[in-house]
Amino acid sequence: MSTPVEGTENNPLLKEFYFPPFDSIKPDHVRSGIRALLKQLECELEELERTVEPTWPKLVEPLERIVDRLAVVWGAISHLKSVKDDPELRSAIEEVQPEKVAFKLKLGQSNVIYNAFKAIKESSDWDTLSGAQKRIVELQIKDAALKGIALEDEKREQFNNIEQTTLCRHSLIKVLCHTHHSDDFFARMTGIIREELGTTRREFTTEVVALREDIGVLRWDITTEVVALRDEIGVLRRDLGELHTEVAALRGDVAGFRGSVRGSVGETGVPRDWWATAAGIDELFYSVPELGRKGVEVGMAGAEDAGEGRDDRRGSGRDKGAGGRDRGAGGGDQGEMKDDDVVFVSEGATKVPKGKKRANDVPELMVGKRSKLRSQYIIFPYTVEAKRRGFVDETFPNLFRESTRSDRRRSMIGSNPLSPISSSTATRMATPVEGTESNPLLKEFYFPPFDSIKPDHVRPGIRALLQQLECELEELERTVEPTWPKLVEPLERIVDRLAVVWGAISHLKSVKDDPELRSAIEEVQPEKVAFKLKLGQSNVIYNAFKAIKESSDWDTLSGAQKRIVELQIKDAALKGIALEDEKREQFNNIEQELAKLSKKFEENVLDATKKFEKLITHKKDVEGLPATALGLAAQTAVSKGHENATAENGPWMITLDAPSFMAVMQHAKNRTLRDRASSGDLDNTAIIDQILKLRLEKAKLLGYNNYAEVSMATKMATIEKAEELLEKLRSASWNPAVQDMEDLRYFSKSQGVPEADNLSHWDISFWSERLRESKYEINEEELRPYFSFPKVMDGLFSLANKLFGINIEPADGLAPVWNSDVQFYRVNDFSGSPIAFFYFDPYSRPSEKRGGAWMNEVVGRSRVLSQDGSSARLPVAHMVCNQMPPVGDKPSLMTFREVETIFHEFGHALQHMLTKQDEGLVAGIRNVEWDAVELPSQFMENWCYHRDTLMSIGKHYETGESIPDDVYKKLLAARTFRAGSLSLRQIRFATLDLELHTKYVPGGSETIYDFDRRVSKRTQILPPLPEDKFLCGFSHIFAGGYAAGYYSYKWAEVLSADAFSAFEDAGLDDDKAVKETGHRFRETVLALGGGKAPLEVFVEFRGREPSPEPLLRHNGLLQVAASQ
Repeated sequence: MSTPVEGTENNPLLKEFYFPPFDSIKPDHVRSGIRALLKQLECELEELERTVEPTWPKLVEPLERIVDRLAVVWGAISHLKSVKDDPELRSAIEEVQPEKVAFKLKLGQSNVIYNAFKAIKESSDWDTLSGAQKRIVELQIKDAALKGIALEDEKREQFNNIEQTTLCRHSLIKVLCHTHHSDDFFARMTGIIREELGTTRREFTTEVVALREDIGVLRWDITTEVVALRDEIGVLRRDLGELHTEVAALRGDVAGFRGSVRGSVGETGVPRDWWATAAGIDELFYSVPELGRKGVEVGMAGAEDAGEGRDDRRGSGRDKGAGGRDRGAGGGDQGEMKDDDVVFVSEGATKVPKGKKRANDVPELMVGKRSKLRSQYIIFPYTVEAKRRGFVDETFPNLFRESTRSDRRRSMIGSNPLSPISSSTATRMATPVEGTESNPLLKEFYFPPFDSIKPDHVRPGIRALLQQLECELEELERTVEPTWPKLVEPLERIVDRLAVVWGAISHLKSVKDDPELRSAIEEVQPEKVAFKLKLGQSNVIYNAFKAIKESSDWDTLSGAQKRIVELQIKDAALKGIALEDEKREQFNNIEQELAKLSKKFEENVLDATKKFEKLITHKKDVEGLPATALGLAAQTAVSKGHENATAENGPWMITLDAPSFMAVMQHAKNRTLRDRASSGDLDNTAIIDQILKLRLEKAKLLGYNNYAEVSMATKMATIEKAEELLEKLRSASWNPAVQDMEDLRYFSKSQGVPEADNLSHWDISFWSERLRESKYEINEEELRPYFSFPKVMDGLFSLANKLFGINIEPADGLAPVWNSDVQFYRVNDFSGSPIAFFYFDPYSRPSEKRGGAWMNEVVGRSRVLSQDGSSARLPVAHMVCNQMPPVGDKPSLMTFREVETIFHEFGHALQHMLTKQDEGLVAGIRNVEWDAVELPSQFMENWCYHRDTLMSIGKHYETGESIPDDVYKKLLAARTFRAGSLSLRQIRFATLDLELHTKYVPGGSETIYDFDRRVSKRTQILPPLPEDKFLCGFSHIFAGGYAAGYYSYKWAEVLSADAFSAFEDAGLDDDKAVKETGHRFRETVLALGGGKAPLEVFVEFRGREPSPEPLLRHNGLLQVAASQ
């Protein structure tokens, strides 16, 4: 419900009743009561239109509540008018009746509701409805037609005007007829009114013609004004150039002025830190464009900024970025206002106020002269103490008035909003950095201009953005109140704006890496980090959130709103809000250094991957490689300058990019080639040591024993729970993994190869693939023709429609993209209305794109950042994979593992796109606990083994033939192939991650590799090589968001397997049951986002807490009775 209209609390029309309170309804209750009721019903109608689905509970029942509520209340007052007529009552009803009519027209002309009723009639559930229910649907469709549902704009407006006029006149006729008891009179009055309506229509037409003429004149006047304004802007720009010249001259006097200041300080004994430094004066000259033209101007400095991004998935990890410190146009550091900030006062204020002590309140006033500007400036320190004592307010009443937003805008050169999403909220803004007017990062956009963002846009663009966000933060701290509109909404705008812009350039760095872009990001990242720290450590904001939690309004907040408040309070604690001075500075330095080290770690991995190239010229050295791999290797060779390379005759270029590397490791018979491909020049050891050292220091500053405790503070699990799960899975996986290795040795020995008794790490993938081919008669390469990229996407979208009731269609050209390979899609609901969009960048580009696969948000769903002021801003995502690109005329032919990866990333995207949470700070994947974020992604992987799904995606790219049924059965049987070994591999990573973040002592007797070897004894059948440095490429925990959180993959696997078992329980062959379960999954796991604790969300979907048994069963690690 919306907030009641003031004074309606005791209105009997608004109380709950079964028998209307006829004895207490008075005429003066009607206006306020009906208006308050209509306001509430408007909200209920908006909610119905937002959440409607073509089902009885989601359409007819809420509609009935709206219709009935209005009918009952209006019926009560109409009845009183009939049996207890009263001039005041009649007047009140006459006044509110047009508003009621307007609401009923809006309800009757709702396209959303009309389409939902049509969808029910056309659905497969139609035959399950009772006769009464079918009649309701048919009557609603007919009623909508009679209410003008098919009319467009002008005709609908004309229809509604007629309805309003006719209904009001009809009421008058009924009153008059009741008075005269005459049917003839009713007929005569009807004739008169029809005649009047004809006259009214003619008059209305005349008015419309006149108005159109007026509009034409106004358009001409506006055009003339625009031309004149453009001329004035040209003059202003010329004046600005002259002003810059004057400012340059002013700066020339600063050096001499500094000497005067220092001399006076020596003479008066006033502390030096009371006076303006030359850098501070320089900044002030630059920050006051009208210096010398006005009597009084204030120089206030300070700029930091905030934002947060997210990037997750295998091979990548989630990026969490954070704020930075800006430099003003004058070149000096800007900081928040301190006791030594400076005020410039114009000529004529040289007297010391009566009664003030010169030595304490007003030190010796220094006078400087600038003849060219024909003005003198008096400089004195504006101290907090002086302000508190009222000295400044008494002496210069206008000097420190709070500068208004319009003041700030007038001081700007141009007024391009820096918001990536259009916002009507005016904010106090600093002067933009020169030359940013055409910067694409600073223009309003919904879809980022990926095609036009260049490296040279990054430095000025981010700094200008940080400058504005600093002003917005300053404004928020100044005006904050412990209410949603005065605290959370402006905070969301700040956080979202930087997240969107920084997210765009970070994304480009991942998919279109460039030395200049990398350098630009590296330069401004510390400024971004500093701003996030300032935002996170704002005592004003922190105290406001605490005040909300402690207020009497707490119980009126929604669950999502309460969660936002609690998460913000916790986040502030983890950002060092409680630290004082020296410790806070130490904490902030650690955060800055960690950001640099993580970035460097990731760059080293990418550079090492790009650096490795192996050119093969002899055909025998590539023996065993499938045709697709040879085609890719030849294509790579051509791109490296070997123009005549072919798949048949070479030469072939091998790289560490996944499609190339994995093909060699699985299929190359040349053992030496496999050995070389598994090595590389990569050593991040020193960076890892420093990262672990700083993380431990950070944890100690925050009062924790180790960094794992810091990490777990924002997760579902505890250290103990995570370790308990990992050990349970390890013990279940160990014996099957031992058997896996025995099977591999036995099989390789049966093939008569010399390495059979001494298999090494570069042999495992090769012989595993040969064993699978032998055991299940499945060759992954032979399956590729059945998994062409277009067919896989068609099947995936068909599954999404079946499970979640959405339609996905190509929308290429609607949004700019960063590469011609990128595809753009629109997600529509059942009525055809868009609810989200996403990009998909599927193919490997090793020269510029980092490895792995990930999903990230572009913009999130948000009520506050609505683009039209009514409906929430729709979410946009991007998915990135690194599968084999098309070769020649063939489409991209995928391995089954690549198919699983697409389904996985699409699961992440679904949680972002199908959220129904309108609070932007917890919508989609935002603020979902890290160990739950993989639930939707791993859940979607299960559908790759569902027969109907696999048959829909597995169609031969040339013949269209479906994948043979016997092949499907073999693929299903092979699902648990080496499951124990694969499980142990993940458990090794997760256990090592926790060990390093709980027990590792930087500089101690054990190295990080000692820890790895100790963990590997319990988690690896084949011990790691002495030179094994896999940690140097473990980006998830050293360059992503998985530090002390890699266990999340196994934790979420438990959740996802259990979630999928709900569909198994319902019956995978029962379409109706699958749709119902899919609907429930959408309405809980996908819809609620971070607005509810993930355990509560899971229980709401599954009806109980999660169990690990479905995961062990799916992996063949748990024996289950056939009856189950």
